[in-house]
Amino acid sequence: MTVDWNSRYLDEDTPWCKGRAHPMLAPMIERILPPDFNGRVVVPGCGRGWDLAAIAASRPAATVTGIDVSEVALVGAAAHAASHPGIALVQGDFLDAGWLRQMKIEADFLWEHTCFCAIHPTRRSDFAVSAASVLKPGAVLTGVFFLDLDDGGEGPPWNCPRPEFENHFRGAFRIEHCGLAGDTFEAREGEEYVVIMRRRP
Repeated sequence: MTVDWNSRYLDEDTPWCKGRAHPMLAPMIERILPPDFNGRVVVPGCGRGWDLAAIAASRPAATVTGIDVSEVALVGAAAHAASHPGIALVQGDFLDAGWLRQMKIEADFLWEHTCFCAIHPTRRSDFAVSAASVLKPGAVLTGVFFLDLDDGGEGPPWNCPRPEFENHFRGAFRIEHCGLAGDTFEAREGEEYVVIMRRRP
């Protein structure tokens, strides 16, 4: 199944876009990144860039790269980039690990929010491979995931049962934490899990 993401954004059919950063982003930044962090952050499927802006505002010395396949979404994200010089926007397919290597994108931290759940389940292994390819050894991937969602067999968003999720990532990553999100958007309560995992050497 292929989704026309440009059309979704043009039609404002974007229920995942809440007009602000995810509530769990700030506490995860404080937990993982030191106040003077000046490394590289990657946000796949960054959409209109609300999470990008929050990361850049919180850690202004960081370089925050947002990747999205939709040029329409990135037009919205450009407004945030104009206010935060540390933000870089790249149009492309995060699931294409070969393209990521050509672009020489690497990071110390990856934030995931509504990208993994938006891709068809047959592409989940591609996400895990791409995440491993951009993150340095010891780097952290954290974000929110639907691991216990009744998707009715349709998506997006698509649920990913925890055993399957762990199978996709355990080869390249060590999962350090997996638990229900302490805070989230209305109507997602009890559905999102916060996961912290570290890239293996």
